Amino acid sequence: MSTKGKRNVEAMVESIQKSIQEGAPKLPWNRPWELVGQKSIKTGHTYQGGNGFITAILADFRGWGPGWGTYKQLVGFTGKEKLPGVLVDYKGSLRGQTGIALLRPIFRKEFDETKGKEVQRLVGFAEFVAFNVTQVRYGGKEPAGSAEARLGRIRLEAAKRALVKVEIREHRPIDQAEATIRSFAAGLRGGFHVSDGSNSAYYVPFTDTIQVPNPERFATAAAYYSTVFHECAHATGAEHRLARFKSDEFPGRDAYGAEELVAELAAAYVRAEFGMEGGQERQQSEAYVRLWAEKLSSLDDRTLYKAMSQAVKAAEWVLHGDPALRENEPQRAEEVAA
Repeated sequence: MSTKGKRNVEAMVESIQKSIQEGAPKLPWNRPWELVGQKSIKTGHTYQGGNGFITAILADFRGWGPGWGTYKQLVGFTGKEKLPGVLVDYKGSLRGQTGIALLRPIFRKEFDETKGKEVQRLVGFAEFVAFNVTQVRYGGKEPAGSAEARLGRIRLEAAKRALVKVEIREHRPIDQAEATIRSFAAGLRGGFHVSDGSNSAYYVPFTDTIQVPNPERFATAAAYYSTVFHECAHATGAEHRLARFKSDEFPGRDAYGAEELVAELAAAYVRAEFGMEGGQERQQSEAYVRLWAEKLSSLDDRTLYKAMSQAVKAAEWVLHGDPALRENEPQRAEEVAA
């Protein structure tokens, strides 16, 4: 992991630790409408996959808005050379600000003999540094209290607000969530079972089975779907899927917290895709974070980064199925609009 990438994870660990120390974890995956809101100011596209998690967590921790761009895209200065930047005309400056490292996928076209056509293959990732629009400060040379400086700051703030205007996300009805669950359940060897007489929700690796209580036992529809998505995320860890654990055993005590965090992050990602919030899922997320409290005090940066990466892969499998059966899967999993 690069130095900038490590700083990203350190900041995320710090934000989670702080929320736990305050006694009431407030995490962005409790608010899925924010999780999907971080976007590139160049294209207007929302960040997906790992980049979506990283930008959402850091923006939430630091109180930033949803707009991101590279140095050139925002203020347009590199040394003595003046380059096109969207805020350069408003005397925007990023002096003294630290960017975060994101990843841009690199694809190569190859001929797939089994499909008889050319397909795109993911061959790697290129790191780039992004800044949040909120980090941009007024860089004019006028005296701080002068009318010119005050007017310049007003113009800059107006331009920044225009860049991060929040757009309404297309609503995906509940029937689409049901279709996603049916599609995932069809691939379970032991099936998906709804029980009228049980209060338990769980995944059994040995039989590849998911069981959840009847939807009517949940306080809200969102709480039911949150639980189902959580168990589906666990199922993606089976040996014949993403292989986070062996099919004849669920993670032991030491690895249990890590697997729970992966499943809860994945469930939040899937909820965000359907615009769901409310009900029991907030308390559920906080419970899992508290489970991790002791580990977080000495959590290795790479461990958290790995958990986030695994969560994105799990969510993508729940939403779209086996990546081996999908074309252009890397684009969907790690789409970056730089």
